[in-house]
Amino acid sequence: MPTVDIPNRICSHCGGTRWVVYNRRRKLVSGEISIQIGYKCAKQNLEISDRYRKNHIEKHRKRAREYVKLKNKVDPEYRKKKKERAKKYYCNNKEKVNTYKKKWISENYEKEKSYHIKNARKQCNNLSDYYVSRAVIGRDKLYKKDIPQELIELKRKQLLLTRQIKNNGKD
Repeated sequence: MPTVDIPNRICSHCGGTRWVVYNRRRKLVSGEISIQIGYKCAKQNLEISDRYRKNHIEKHRKRAREYVKLKNKVDPEYRKKKKERAKKYYCNNKEKVNTYKKKWISENYEKEKSYHIKNARKQCNNLSDYYVSRAVIGRDKLYKKDIPQELIELKRKQLLLTRQIKNNGKD
């Protein structure tokens, strides 16, 4: 619903001049449909929707999740924009995001721990670039960007060979 500024119309609720315009449909006794234009105070409308959202938080979250899932499936452009927005938000609010993360991790320690264990196993089994580069670095104070891709590939082959040797020895 669009909001408009009507200077000669002042709200008794907040004293503002911003109004939400909506169409009101009514069915008359004769069977005809009458369409009237209605106005609501923008601030009051926002307060009402916020109050509804707070009182029905689970319902709202469920609806929001379903909408995002649908958009992610249907629109690849939406995913790109969402990623860009998230990066931009993180860059502008690093401290806020990090404090939120720390709080969430402290409240959900077991969930976080199981996620990291599962992710570490997955990287180990698939020999991801991150896992292999950590194996190359060891305890040195290097970064992944310091290691060339060729060295990562060679280390991956070495790890595969050692795994094959161990598996053949057990059989």
